[in-house]
Amino acid sequence: MIYPAFGFPIVEVAIIIGGILVSQIYLSISDCSNKRRLAHLCTAIFMGLSVIIPLGAMSGLCAACASLIISFDCAHLFIRLNRHFCVSRWRESIVTHVSSLIELLAWFYYLKASLWFVASRYGTGVLGHDIIITTLTAAHFVYAGFGIVVMLRGLELILPKLQRRRCYQISAWIARLGPIIVAIGIQWNGTIEFISAVILACSVFGLAVTILLEIKTSFSRSLRLLQRMILIGLGGLQLVPIWTMLCAMGYALRDFLPDLALPIPMMVKYHGQVNAFAYVLPSLVLIFFVRHIAIRNKELAR
Repeated sequence: MIYPAFGFPIVEVAIIIGGILVSQIYLSISDCSNKRRLAHLCTAIFMGLSVIIPLGAMSGLCAACASLIISFDCAHLFIRLNRHFCVSRWRESIVTHVSSLIELLAWFYYLKASLWFVASRYGTGVLGHDIIITTLTAAHFVYAGFGIVVMLRGLELILPKLQRRRCYQISAWIARLGPIIVAIGIQWNGTIEFISAVILACSVFGLAVTILLEIKTSFSRSLRLLQRMILIGLGGLQLVPIWTMLCAMGYALRDFLPDLALPIPMMVKYHGQVNAFAYVLPSLVLIFFVRHIAIRNKELAR
């Protein structure tokens, strides 16, 4: 999908950049094996080839290879989680393996994004949507789904007491299920879509408040200046999605106030691009550096 203002397929490139950065940062902060990191580097290569090759069978085939790698990873996670469920009681498994369920949800979003990306590179739409909406939906699942889940996981690692806050727990689960809530709203009717946008906006506000409060309380003399600066930057980034969710609510008004509702091009510019490049990716990069510095300080202290 070429945008005249840029002259190159910006959404497809954003999907590839988001996929590789989010997956590699997640695998890094989760101390996963180098084989998984290499496998997901291959997904980026296949996706890149699919963008270079013109739309059609070969482009779709390259995208399908990337999707196949992601599906194998999801299947591995599901089998591992199922084994845990088999050896313990169901309720105990839910409580004990919440992190594994969240990990599976994150990779499910990435898999779904890759499937929509495959369809767009074949030159076909999904569920009656055209190629443009199909490609934008793939980007939505990469950032609003995969990226948000991984970002919250990273925040919980660098701010361990964050999960004790009830407001954060509720807001985080709503944010994790955000793409599913939005999909339900879009498929039903405009009223449900607007309500889902309002719920997500409230969860984003709740996340911003609790994360800022936790960052404020986490400051101590033991933190280095660089760590403090990164935490301040991370706190500032939490204000960005408040704007992007206001834009989403404006788009959801199209069935009620069509003259005031944001059109798709403006949603891409003021919601999608800002959410991806001014919130999710910068937050993940800062989380990676905070965690890397903390691990290095522990190693030096030994």
